[in-house]
Amino acid sequence: MLTAQGGMNLKGAVLTGANLTQKIYVAQT
Repeated sequence: MLTAQGGMNLKGAVLTGANLTQKIYVAQT
């Protein structure tokens, strides 16, 4: 069951993943 907290945690995980991906991309260029 999805709760408000669960949704926030999922959003946080996605944002963290995107942030790491961006850092890796910048480091490679």
